[in-house]
Amino acid sequence: MATKKKDLTNGPLSAVLFQVRYTPILNIERYIPAIQDYCRKAGFPLINRMRGDMIHINQNGEIEKIAIEQWVFASADYQRTLIIDTEKLTFQVFDLSNYVFKELLDTFIQFMHKIDTLVEISLINRIGLRFINTIEEKPELGWRRAIKPEFQGYPFPDDVDWADKELFSWTLQKNVKLIEPNIWSNFYARIYQDATGRKYPGDIIRDPDGDIDYVSSKSLVTYIDLDHFILFSNEEKEVIIPKIKEIFVALHKVIESVFFSSLITKEAEQVWSK
Repeated sequence: MATKKKDLTNGPLSAVLFQVRYTPILNIERYIPAIQDYCRKAGFPLINRMRGDMIHINQNGEIEKIAIEQWVFASADYQRTLIIDTEKLTFQVFDLSNYVFKELLDTFIQFMHKIDTLVEISLINRIGLRFINTIEEKPELGWRRAIKPEFQGYPFPDDVDWADKELFSWTLQKNVKLIEPNIWSNFYARIYQDATGRKYPGDIIRDPDGDIDYVSSKSLVTYIDLDHFILFSNEEKEVIIPKIKEIFVALHKVIESVFFSSLITKEAEQVWSK
């Protein structure tokens, strides 16, 4: 990750996402031209408009689909994208060969401050940081040797005819007390697989035109998906924004610690460092 990523020259880190969610700005479309002009000058010249549906469960337990529109501002190679809609701002980074966490964080905060001056965010209800690692099956290192055994599930009875090619999935969610800035957070870790070799999980959109990225072998991949976030009860932005950098640094520290200290093996560190 940030401090140790330099040691993992061939590490599996494939995507980093920063996100801030706020109370709805229903007339967000009127601000898009000004946002686009700023993004264009800041190195995000491409713009796409996406339409889709969001699933919402109401108080009666009934499921309803809500139409949403998103605007995607991207670098010329689509390796960095900024996605904005009525309720959230998301910064996605895919080219991580020489990344420095502090630089990415500074970039996101600059965008957030500029967009806030344009749309005047009122209340903030979520801040999140997500790191996705994609482990490609290779002769020198497969996922079972890269991830510690205790995170590979539990043994099942031998007298049952289990399918040999089933995909593995493991999930854990924990509450975490962040010493600085003295707040409780939510840590969500998932390990899951894709048999087709997609480089990114299905909910990640790198190219709005629909092109899908695959690992070179297009074989089984295993994702280590770490999502660390804080939920707020519609907190005033004047309370959150002054310490938002401190919050993201604290979120990242936990992600980095879990990845290196708990999840991956020493063998994986050695192979990915070559």
